[in-house]
Amino acid sequence: MFSEKDQRLWSQQKRVDRLKRFGMSDVTLIMAMSVKFIDEDSTLGRILGVSKDFNELLRDVVLK
Repeated sequence: MFSEKDQRLWSQQKRVDRLKRFGMSDVTLIMAMSVKFIDEDSTLGRILGVSKDFNELLRDVVLK
């Protein structure tokens, strides 16, 4: 249906969009994507307390 080149391009574009939304770091991207699977409030609070950058970038995602 779609060529491998097109699929790879779309995948890269999605990744770039996510990186723009959650900061230009793979670590913040991974944390932001995994927050929805954490079920304890205390753990989410500790994630925000890891660093100032995490707090600024992930606050909205965690508070949802």
